[in-house]
Amino acid sequence: MKNRQMLARWLLAAISRSGWASATLFGCYLLASLVFDAYSLYWWLDSVTHFSGGAALSYFLLDLFDSADDVVGPIPHPIRMVLVFSCVSSAAVFWEFYEFLCDYFLGTAMQLGLADTISDLFFGLLGSAAFLALHRWQGAFSRAGKRARPAKG
Repeated sequence: MKNRQMLARWLLAAISRSGWASATLFGCYLLASLVFDAYSLYWWLDSVTHFSGGAALSYFLLDLFDSADDVVGPIPHPIRMVLVFSCVSSAAVFWEFYEFLCDYFLGTAMQLGLADTISDLFFGLLGSAAFLALHRWQGAFSRAGKRARPAKG
C-alpha cells in the first residue's frame, strides 16, 4: 500500500509540475479538430501538432523521470534521455493506432494513408528529439557558465 501511495504522489506531482503542456496541446487539438475543423483547412497543422506533441510529452516524461530518485533510485542522465525518447516513440505508435481505430469504428478520416502515418510518426519523434537536444544543449551551456564564473570572495 505504501508503494502505491508513493507512486501516486510521484505521478501527481509530475502532472502538476509539467502535465500542463500535454494537456494544453490536447485541448487545442480537440478545439481545432472538433470545433473549427482546422485540420481539413490547414494541411500543415497535423505535422505541427505531432511535432508539438512529441516535445510536450518529452517535457512531461523528462520531468517525471528526473524526479524518480525516491521511487526507483537515480537514473543516469543518458538513460533518462533514451527512456524518454522510447516512451514518446511508443506513444506516437499508440496514437496512430487510436487514429486507425477511430477511422475503422467511428468512420472518421484521421488517417490519410501510409505517407500520412509515417509523417505523423516522423514529426512526433522529431519533436521529441528536438526537445531533448535543446534540453541537453541548454544544460551544457549552463554547466559551462557555472565553471567559467570566478569564485566570489
